[in-house]
Order: sequence, then C-alpha cells, then structure tokens
Amino acid sequence: VTGTYGKDIIRIRLMVNGKIIKPGFLDGNGHYKVPGARGWFTAKDDVEVVGYTQEGKEIHVKVPILTKKI
Repeated sequence: VTGTYGKDIIRIRLMVNGKIIKPGFLDGNGHYKVPGARGWFTAKDDVEVVGYTQEGKEIHVKVPILTKKI
C-alpha cells in the first residue's frame, strides 16, 4: 500500500474493517508506504489509511482495492 500525505501528518497506520493492522512509513517527501500488506485484506474488505497529526487528530482515507486479472 502506497500513497501521499499532507504536511501535518506525522505517522500513518493501515486499518482493515475497523481494526489497525500495520504501521506505515513516511519518507519525508510526502509519500508513505505500508510494506507487507499483501494478504491482510481482500477486495471485499473496508481498507483505510489513517493519518495522525501532532495534535492527535485522525484523518481517515478509504483505500481503493485494485485487482488484476491474469
């Protein structure tokens, strides 16, 4: 799971069906990554990346699940 974040975000976490699953990593240049997330969810799950500000405010962003046909 990868994406971008705003300047006020100091950490992120991956949430699946309302439960925090894994922490993510910020690169300092506006991009985040949650490595090893494959297998933690399916296309039917509710997946969000939750960003946290210095003040403790949570910002939830729904993650679109992209699937490939082989």
